[in-house]
Parts: sequence; C-alpha cells; structure tokens
Amino acid sequence: PQAEPVGSLLASIKYIANEPKLLGVLLLLSIPPFLLASFIQGLMPSFASEVFKVNAWGLGLIISSLGLGGTFGSLLIATVGDTRHKGKVLFITLSIGIVGSAIFSQSTTLILAIPVLIIMFAGIGAFFALATATVQILVPTAEIRGRMTALMLMVICLWPVGATLAGFLAPMFNPSTA
Repeated sequence: PQAEPVGSLLASIKYIANEPKLLGVLLLLSIPPFLLASFIQGLMPSFASEVFKVNAWGLGLIISSLGLGGTFGSLLIATVGDTRHKGKVLFITLSIGIVGSAIFSQSTTLILAIPVLIIMFAGIGAFFALATATVQILVPTAEIRGRMTALMLMVICLWPVGATLAGFLAPMFNPSTA
C-alpha cells in the first residue's frame, strides 16, 4: 500500500513531462501562490500598520478588497466561458497580478491601494479559474485528471512558503521592497 501513492505520483510526473502545455500551465500556477499572493497577504498586516497607518478595521477593508477582486475575476472567467486563446488569457491575467503587485508595493495611501488590490486579485482570480479549467481540459481521463488536481493543489500549497519568504525579507528591507 505504501508504494501505490509514490507510484501514482511518479506516473503523474512522467505524464506531465510528456505534455508541454500541461507542464507550462502547472509552472505558471506556481507563480501567484509563491511570489504574488503570498507576499501581498503575508505582508498585509505590515502594510496596514506601517505604510497605511490603519487599524484592524483598515486591515479588514484591505483583505476584503482582495476577496472582492478574486471573486470578480473568477466570475468573469466563468461567464466568458471557453476561449480558444487560453494561453494568451493566462498570460494577460497573470500579468495583471504581477503589475498590480508592483503598483501596490509603491502605494502610500489606502484609498489608492484598494482599487489596485481589487484589480490585481481579479487578475489572479481569473488566472486561477482559467488555469484550473485548462488543466481539466488538457487531461484526457478521469484518473489522470484527479492526479493533476492533486498536483495543482500541491502547487497552490506553495502559498505558506512564499509568505514565509516574505516574512523573512520584510525585516531586512521594508514591506514595500520585500
């Protein structure tokens, strides 16, 4: 029984290695949890207190704006439906998240940061929704589809690793530079 999960994992990795589109989507999926969202959410208390000078209510408003953006982006992808240009849309939505993160890091007022966060997380939410759907479309069988879903969740679990890295870098620099 112990060898079965390891064998399944190795079979999944072998399958991904032979499917360049699938490998590309999974690699792209690692960017937001490790380098974008984890830094933004991990450092948000520092931004709230040190940069925006707001209390717990302000932090709640900031976190709510992330949820609003993510929900909007996911719903946007759900309403658009299937697109032939999934790769381009994945890059565009991921780029919205990356550019939004750069703009947010330089924000000095909460009133300007909130719309940036909403747009940024709309891009990230749309990216995750489309990437997940794309993986499901690219995989031909239910058995492999389940394994790919598990691997996607493993990739998304990089979130705490990225937040730990953000927490390590923040005292060395400041929240904006980290």
